[in-house]
Amino acid sequence: MVRRGRDLVMDLQSRHDSGASVLASTGRIVSVFAGGLAVGVGTFFGQGSLPALLSQALANSGASWSVATFLLVAFLVAAGPWSSAIAGILAMVGMVLGYYGTATIVLGTSGGRWMIIWLLVALVAGPVFGLAGYWWRVRRPGFEIAGIALLGGVYLEEAGRILLSGPQDYPFQGPGWLALVIGVGIPLLLGRSWRNRGIALVAALPVALLIHFVLMVLLPG
Repeated sequence: MVRRGRDLVMDLQSRHDSGASVLASTGRIVSVFAGGLAVGVGTFFGQGSLPALLSQALANSGASWSVATFLLVAFLVAAGPWSSAIAGILAMVGMVLGYYGTATIVLGTSGGRWMIIWLLVALVAGPVFGLAGYWWRVRRPGFEIAGIALLGGVYLEEAGRILLSGPQDYPFQGPGWLALVIGVGIPLLLGRSWRNRGIALVAALPVALLIHFVLMVLLPG
């Protein structure tokens, strides 16, 4: 009889722990989505209020959304690869909805085609940078370097696209130089050893090329 009572208590405790775990996971996911919404709203207003260099390099930059996704997942979720990938999608979808929702309220214009395109980008890039944040946070060997290289590569791609296109496409090239500094600085800042920093910095170059070709497919014209 006593043993049955113990088993019942253990079963109830197990169910309680399971329920608490689900609630905690749900809370983290909601927090990531809310953080994404806040970033989207912030980038909209940042484009009109920040100095031109920061406005173009940070608020009007897809790379900044990748960094935000990485950081939101790394610090708010990082509970497993699947959860982190899903959270990455929700974070970036939140950014798209926050940005274009604010534009609709403030300017009275809908995102239209570009909102749909950026939602598609979120479905592709969200899980990638969500996983990158997870890999970096849990210090998974090898994958940690890949996550850092992804984050550096997205800024190096932006830098190359601006600087190599020339003033005819980007009259103000300051954001390109700033993106280059950030792209080089990310592996140096996030790497936890000089070996990892060096490998991530070198790996960021082919990653930048891969990101460029993916963007050419997802963002035509």
